[in-house]
Amino acid sequence: MPIYDVWNNALIDYLTTGVPRGSSVFLDINDDVLEDIGRRTFAVQSNSSTRWVDDFKRAVRAKCVVGTKIHLENLPTYRADDASARPQGVAFLGAMVLAAYYMGEDEETSSINYFKRLRDILYLDEDGEANGRPKSMKAGSEEHLWAEWGVWLQRQGFLPTAQRGEGSKTYINYPISQSLLRRADRDRLERLFEERTWPKQLDQNIVAARIRRELPYQSKHLQQLLQEGSVQRFQALVEAIFEVYENWVSFGRSTTRRREIAKYVSKRNMSAGLYRTSDPLLSTVEYSLYPRQPRRFRPVGLQVKHLESFEKLVEDGPKWYRPLWTLGADELENGAQYELIGSSDFQYLVIPKRDFWILTLDPDYPESGVYISAESLDLGASFTLLCKQDLQNQITRLKNERLVQWRSDPHPLTAYPGWIEYREMMVLSEAWSGVSRAIENRDLYESLRPLSSISIRFEAGLRVPRTGAWLEGYGPRVVLVAFDDKAHLTMQVIGRDTMILDKEVPTNSPLSLEWPGPGDYFLEASVGNKSTAGIVKIIPWNQLTMSTVEQQERTKIGLWSVYGALVRSADVVS
Repeated sequence: MPIYDVWNNALIDYLTTGVPRGSSVFLDINDDVLEDIGRRTFAVQSNSSTRWVDDFKRAVRAKCVVGTKIHLENLPTYRADDASARPQGVAFLGAMVLAAYYMGEDEETSSINYFKRLRDILYLDEDGEANGRPKSMKAGSEEHLWAEWGVWLQRQGFLPTAQRGEGSKTYINYPISQSLLRRADRDRLERLFEERTWPKQLDQNIVAARIRRELPYQSKHLQQLLQEGSVQRFQALVEAIFEVYENWVSFGRSTTRRREIAKYVSKRNMSAGLYRTSDPLLSTVEYSLYPRQPRRFRPVGLQVKHLESFEKLVEDGPKWYRPLWTLGADELENGAQYELIGSSDFQYLVIPKRDFWILTLDPDYPESGVYISAESLDLGASFTLLCKQDLQNQITRLKNERLVQWRSDPHPLTAYPGWIEYREMMVLSEAWSGVSRAIENRDLYESLRPLSSISIRFEAGLRVPRTGAWLEGYGPRVVLVAFDDKAHLTMQVIGRDTMILDKEVPTNSPLSLEWPGPGDYFLEASVGNKSTAGIVKIIPWNQLTMSTVEQQERTKIGLWSVYGALVRSADVVS
């Protein structure tokens, strides 16, 4: 297989492996990403002097540049009617995003500045148009590649994020919208972590809260991204920032080259959240350790040491491993770390020391009643707040200001002295600036403060567990949650240009939409200049498959073994 094709497929796999259906995908390419992909993809061919980012650039030039001219016709057209086909222009688009990544900290995003960096990547001379675009790359000639990438993502159940711009930025906005952190942004973030002496065991949620608090310190580029109000972009940006934080924790403020070398010989940590189960009959609550899978990397055979035994990490959906043991009071109070074995890349599984946790219903199986650590808090979502009792006065202040509400009184937890739960909590308003100085716990304030003024939620219907799909004839109701009374909603079948819905609808109440039949549907809702999107998959009944019945824990009663509703003789071997 030609080297360009290998890079193209490797990029697609890297960006989409382990990503849940309905998630936004950014073609966020930088030097570290390319080094990581190269190391994993071409490990047999690697040597100590190889710089995979240079290898990537050579592959793109060899495929798309002939002499001194760009020839995008060398890239085969993507066939959307072929289920196994993949868009062939992703590596070239990656090179375009890399040019955006190289732009200066607060450099104006003009065509001249952008195309100067793209010409450097492609080794093209200065012979360009007045706006800097290479003469052989006609205006808009690359747009069909972005369209193919977007269609392929939608057909896989992902949300495309590359956006067309206006005026002089009509086409360069595509790659600029994909570069979440520029190289200068990453350097500035590391200086922030160092100067603020950030603790070494923060998890992604607390990093997100602290970044929002440090907004004035950030570059203009990063400030703009953080303030635009898109939950999807914010979550992707937080993941990128958290990777920078993890690098800083592991390697400190070393030079770029030393950090690259250390990255391949040092072990990293994995983080864990909480998995909440309850027994309504006994009125008991248990919190279990819930390991988060590493982003974009699936190590095989990982085990975690607990006391004197080892427990295997088993995948539980695209982002988590199955929950482990029930946490003790000391583990929740002080945090803990556990040794990992089975991979040279990871050292410890860490549950951080925190004053509070936000938990939402498991999005892949909300009917289970299980609550898990939230990655982000959607507007209008009901959640459980687990926190230390000494935060009670601050939370009450938020309620008195009509910013949040919850059901009944806070519940103290017998198994976890000093901790309480606020159940069915919900954020009511976006007017949080008036209480910012009254809330001492800034991490709590920033974690609860809403990110966006609109969100989309799917509820009811007949959901197929762990698939993200609904059954034909029983599609979901759609709820647009917003502070405005109305929003604009569009819906189309993925892979087709025809809109099947395009109208203004009421917010904050269920909408019973007509689902034409099996297929993948793309919905987008907007209020003013704020928007959100989601994907709904409807499958026919004949695609239902039987789930494997796993052996459950048993209760032995005399000569009988009880497995849930199943009772067997203790002599029966399963």
